[in-house]
Amino acid sequence: MPTLKRNERHYWQWINPDKRRWYAVLVVRDLFDDLVLIRKWGGLDNQRGGEKKEILPPGSDPSDIIGRINRRRKHRGYHLYESASCNAAGTPDRPDT
Repeated sequence: MPTLKRNERHYWQWINPDKRRWYAVLVVRDLFDDLVLIRKWGGLDNQRGGEKKEILPPGSDPSDIIGRINRRRKHRGYHLYESASCNAAGTPDRPDT
């Protein structure tokens, strides 16, 4: 994972079509320049769900955590639906051309 600037975020979303559930993870920097892992989950057919925020220890690699989450989601029948890097406005980052 490239270095995350303050106004950027990385986003992953998994979907379990059989159980009609989704799971999403965002990695962002907070105002104190700490990396924050935000996990969100819910149902595709309703507004129920939850959210958990976790401040990552300094020097930790979010790629390792995302890899573990990805393996766990796949084991539970989820498929990676989307992943993106965005700026603070939610606009996908594009490589310089």
